[in-house]
Amino acid sequence: MKNKKKKKEKESKTAKKNQEKKHLDELLDEGIDESFPASDPVAVTRRRDDSY
Repeated sequence: MKNKKKKKEKESKTAKKNQEKKHLDELLDEGIDESFPASDPVAVTRRRDDSY
């Protein structure tokens, strides 16, 4: 039972990280699209509480 619970928790954390990364990628893509053409690259900042 404990192994199944741990596996499910790990899968849940992995899914959340993947979702957060996808969201960040979408925001970056939007920033690139909105700033094209431009001479300066898009700046990406992360909060300290970001865990990925």
